[in-house]
Amino acid sequence: MTLPIGSRIIDAPKQGAITTATGCPVFQLKKARCPGRNIRPKGGARAAAGGFTLIELLLVLVVMSIIAALVATDFSHSYGRIRLGKSADDLAFLMRYAQSRAITLHKPHQIVFMDNFSKYRLMRASNNPSDPKNPFEPLAHHWGRVFTVPQDIHVTSDQPHIQFYPDGHIDKATLELTYAQTSKVITTALQRGYVLVYDGQ
Repeated sequence: MTLPIGSRIIDAPKQGAITTATGCPVFQLKKARCPGRNIRPKGGARAAAGGFTLIELLLVLVVMSIIAALVATDFSHSYGRIRLGKSADDLAFLMRYAQSRAITLHKPHQIVFMDNFSKYRLMRASNNPSDPKNPFEPLAHHWGRVFTVPQDIHVTSDQPHIQFYPDGHIDKATLELTYAQTSKVITTALQRGYVLVYDGQ
Protein backbone atom coordinates (compact mmCIF):
# COMPACT_ATOMS: atom_id res chain seq x y z
CA MET A 1 0.00 0.00 0.00
CA THR A 2 1.36 3.44 -0.93
CA LEU A 3 0.83 6.25 1.58
CA PRO A 4 0.95 9.97 1.01
CA ILE A 5 4.24 11.65 1.92
CA GLY A 6 4.28 12.72 5.59
CA SER A 7 1.70 10.16 6.69
CA ARG A 8 2.46 7.90 9.66
CA ILE A 9 1.02 4.51 10.32
CA ILE A 10 -0.76 4.49 13.67
CA ASP A 11 -2.12 1.02 13.58
CA ALA A 12 -1.68 -1.76 11.12
CA PRO A 13 -4.61 -2.24 8.83
CA LYS A 14 -6.73 -5.18 9.75
CA GLN A 15 -9.04 -7.31 7.78
CA GLY A 16 -12.49 -5.63 7.69
CA ALA A 17 -11.28 -2.31 9.15
CA ILE A 18 -13.94 0.42 9.36
CA THR A 19 -13.60 2.89 6.54
CA THR A 20 -15.19 6.24 5.70
CA ALA A 21 -17.60 6.83 2.85
CA THR A 22 -14.60 7.71 0.64
CA GLY A 23 -12.83 4.46 1.41
CA CYS A 24 -10.18 5.73 3.91
CA PRO A 25 -9.70 3.62 7.08
CA VAL A 26 -10.82 5.52 10.14
CA PHE A 27 -7.83 4.57 12.33
CA GLN A 28 -5.17 4.20 9.64
CA LEU A 29 -3.98 7.69 8.79
CA LYS A 30 -3.22 10.58 11.06
CA LYS A 31 -2.23 13.32 8.66
CA ALA A 32 -3.57 11.99 5.38
CA ARG A 33 -6.45 13.89 3.85
CA CYS A 34 -9.23 11.76 2.39
CA PRO A 35 -10.91 12.91 -0.81
CA GLY A 36 -14.15 14.75 -0.21
CA ARG A 37 -13.26 16.05 3.25
CA ASN A 38 -13.38 19.74 4.13
CA ILE A 39 -14.90 20.72 0.78
CA ARG A 40 -16.42 24.17 1.08
CA PRO A 41 -18.65 25.92 -1.45
CA LYS A 42 -17.19 28.87 -3.28
CA GLY A 43 -18.29 32.40 -2.50
CA GLY A 44 -20.80 32.60 -5.38
CA ALA A 45 -22.57 29.39 -4.43
CA ARG A 46 -22.79 30.49 -0.80
CA ALA A 47 -24.24 33.87 -1.79
CA ALA A 48 -26.78 32.25 -4.09
CA ALA A 49 -27.87 29.86 -1.36
CA GLY A 50 -28.23 32.63 1.22
CA GLY A 51 -30.15 35.39 -0.67
CA PHE A 52 -31.05 37.17 -3.91
CA THR A 53 -28.69 38.81 -6.35
CA LEU A 54 -28.91 42.50 -7.19
CA ILE A 55 -30.33 41.76 -10.66
CA GLU A 56 -33.12 39.66 -9.18
CA LEU A 57 -34.04 42.43 -6.75
CA LEU A 58 -34.10 44.99 -9.55
CA LEU A 59 -36.35 42.77 -11.65
CA VAL A 60 -38.77 42.39 -8.75
CA LEU A 61 -38.84 46.16 -8.23
CA VAL A 62 -39.55 46.78 -11.93
CA VAL A 63 -42.41 44.28 -11.99
CA MET A 64 -43.91 45.73 -8.80
CA SER A 65 -43.68 49.26 -10.23
CA ILE A 66 -45.52 48.23 -13.40
CA ILE A 67 -48.28 46.52 -11.42
CA ALA A 68 -48.65 49.53 -9.12
CA ALA A 69 -48.94 51.91 -12.10
CA LEU A 70 -51.64 49.75 -13.70
CA VAL A 71 -53.61 49.52 -10.47
CA ALA A 72 -53.36 53.27 -9.85
CA THR A 73 -54.57 54.09 -13.38
CA ASP A 74 -57.52 51.72 -13.11
CA PHE A 75 -58.43 53.11 -9.68
CA SER A 76 -58.33 56.67 -11.01
CA HIS A 77 -60.74 55.83 -13.85
CA SER A 78 -63.04 53.88 -11.52
CA TYR A 79 -63.12 56.72 -9.00
CA GLY A 80 -63.88 59.20 -11.79
CA ARG A 81 -66.82 57.11 -12.98
CA ILE A 82 -68.12 56.90 -9.41
CA ARG A 83 -67.98 60.71 -9.07
CA LEU A 84 -69.70 61.08 -12.44
CA GLY A 85 -72.57 58.86 -11.31
CA LYS A 86 -72.85 60.70 -7.99
CA SER A 87 -72.87 64.12 -9.70
CA ALA A 88 -75.68 63.01 -12.02
CA ASP A 89 -77.66 61.52 -9.14
CA ASP A 90 -77.24 64.69 -7.03
CA LEU A 91 -78.48 66.94 -9.84
CA ALA A 92 -81.39 64.64 -10.66
CA PHE A 93 -82.36 64.52 -6.97
CA LEU A 94 -82.36 68.32 -6.76
CA MET A 95 -84.56 68.49 -9.86
CA ARG A 96 -87.08 66.07 -8.34
CA TYR A 97 -86.96 68.03 -5.09
CA ALA A 98 -87.68 71.25 -6.97
CA GLN A 99 -90.64 69.61 -8.69
CA SER A 100 -91.99 68.39 -5.34
CA ARG A 101 -91.65 71.84 -3.74
CA ALA A 102 -93.33 73.53 -6.70
CA ILE A 103 -96.34 71.20 -6.35
CA THR A 104 -96.48 71.44 -2.55
CA LEU A 105 -96.05 75.22 -2.23
CA HIS A 106 -97.93 76.07 -5.45
CA LYS A 107 -94.99 78.16 -6.57
CA PRO A 108 -92.77 77.81 -9.62
CA HIS A 109 -89.16 76.80 -8.94
CA GLN A 110 -86.05 76.96 -11.09
CA ILE A 111 -82.66 75.36 -11.25
CA VAL A 112 -80.28 77.95 -12.69
CA PHE A 113 -76.90 77.03 -14.16
CA MET A 114 -73.92 79.35 -13.79
CA ASP A 115 -70.28 79.62 -14.89
CA ASN A 116 -70.61 77.50 -18.01
CA PHE A 117 -72.69 74.83 -16.23
CA SER A 118 -70.00 74.25 -13.60
CA LYS A 119 -72.38 75.47 -10.86
CA TYR A 120 -76.13 75.39 -10.27
CA ARG A 121 -78.63 76.66 -7.73
CA LEU A 122 -82.27 76.06 -6.76
CA MET A 123 -84.50 79.14 -6.88
CA ARG A 124 -88.17 79.79 -6.04
CA ALA A 125 -90.67 82.38 -7.15
CA SER A 126 -90.57 85.45 -4.93
CA ASN A 127 -93.68 87.13 -3.55
CA ASN A 128 -91.98 90.53 -3.74
CA PRO A 129 -89.27 90.26 -6.40
CA SER A 130 -86.68 93.01 -6.27
CA ASP A 131 -85.94 92.52 -9.95
CA PRO A 132 -89.07 92.28 -12.16
CA LYS A 133 -86.99 90.65 -14.89
CA ASN A 134 -85.95 87.88 -12.50
CA PRO A 135 -88.84 87.02 -10.16
CA PHE A 136 -86.92 84.14 -8.51
CA GLU A 137 -84.87 84.11 -5.33
CA PRO A 138 -82.59 81.48 -3.74
CA LEU A 139 -83.95 79.19 -1.06
CA ALA A 140 -82.93 80.26 2.41
CA HIS A 141 -81.81 76.86 3.71
CA HIS A 142 -79.31 74.20 2.67
CA TRP A 143 -80.97 73.45 -0.65
CA GLY A 144 -80.59 77.05 -1.75
CA ARG A 145 -76.79 76.97 -1.71
CA VAL A 146 -74.65 76.94 -4.85
CA PHE A 147 -73.73 73.40 -5.92
CA THR A 148 -70.43 72.87 -7.73
CA VAL A 149 -69.73 70.19 -10.31
CA PRO A 150 -66.30 68.47 -9.99
CA GLN A 151 -63.71 70.11 -12.24
CA ASP A 152 -63.04 67.04 -14.37
CA ILE A 153 -66.76 66.55 -15.14
CA HIS A 154 -68.08 68.58 -18.08
CA VAL A 155 -71.78 69.54 -18.26
CA THR A 156 -73.63 70.56 -21.41
CA SER A 157 -77.30 71.45 -21.82
CA ASP A 158 -79.70 72.96 -24.28
CA GLN A 159 -81.25 75.16 -21.55
CA PRO A 160 -79.58 77.69 -19.20
CA HIS A 161 -82.23 76.97 -16.56
CA ILE A 162 -85.01 74.46 -15.90
CA GLN A 163 -88.35 75.56 -14.49
CA PHE A 164 -90.76 73.46 -12.42
CA TYR A 165 -94.46 74.35 -12.26
CA PRO A 166 -97.15 73.82 -9.58
CA ASP A 167 -99.04 71.36 -11.81
CA GLY A 168 -96.00 69.05 -11.95
CA HIS A 169 -94.93 70.13 -15.42
CA ILE A 170 -91.19 70.54 -16.09
CA ASP A 171 -89.47 72.43 -18.88
CA LYS A 172 -88.10 70.05 -21.48
CA ALA A 173 -84.34 69.93 -21.11
CA THR A 174 -81.47 67.49 -21.56
CA LEU A 175 -78.18 67.62 -19.69
CA GLU A 176 -75.13 65.50 -20.42
CA LEU A 177 -72.41 65.02 -17.81
CA THR A 178 -69.14 63.67 -19.22
CA TYR A 179 -66.00 62.27 -17.65
CA ALA A 180 -63.28 61.04 -20.04
CA GLN A 181 -65.13 58.67 -22.41
CA THR A 182 -68.06 58.05 -20.02
CA SER A 183 -71.24 60.11 -19.78
CA LYS A 184 -74.54 60.33 -17.96
CA VAL A 185 -77.68 61.94 -19.40
CA ILE A 186 -80.42 63.66 -17.38
CA THR A 187 -83.55 64.53 -19.32
CA THR A 188 -87.11 65.76 -18.77
CA ALA A 189 -87.96 65.59 -22.48
CA LEU A 190 -88.77 61.89 -22.81
CA GLN A 191 -91.70 61.65 -20.43
CA ARG A 192 -93.81 64.51 -19.14
CA GLY A 193 -93.25 65.27 -15.47
CA TYR A 194 -90.38 62.79 -15.01
CA VAL A 195 -86.65 63.28 -14.45
CA LEU A 196 -84.84 60.39 -16.11
CA VAL A 197 -81.17 59.42 -15.79
CA TYR A 198 -79.41 56.97 -18.09
CA ASP A 199 -75.95 56.12 -19.38
CA GLY A 200 -74.78 58.07 -22.41
CA GLN A 201 -73.04 56.62 -25.44
